Amino acid sequence: MERNIIRDLLILKQMNIKLNFSELARIYDMDNHTVVKYWLGGGIKKVERKPKKVFWINLAMKSLDCLKSLVSISVLHMSIF
Repeated sequence: MERNIIRDLLILKQMNIKLNFSELARIYDMDNHTVVKYWLGGGIKKVERKPKKVFWINLAMKSLDCLKSLVSISVLHMSIF
């Protein structure tokens, strides 16, 4: 449904017609603010998202390395006594 409204909006924009956004919103069963956003933005924009940080994975790997070194030291210390 959104593709139809975007196509129609682009056609109307090329014809330089003043729109009644409320009427278009009723026709396409949308909010009139959404219709205005499509009119001003030229259609649906895909939002690019940043990749998730791998902070917790790096922290877990560092902790695992630290624990391994502590265990190996304590085993050596216990074997001496």
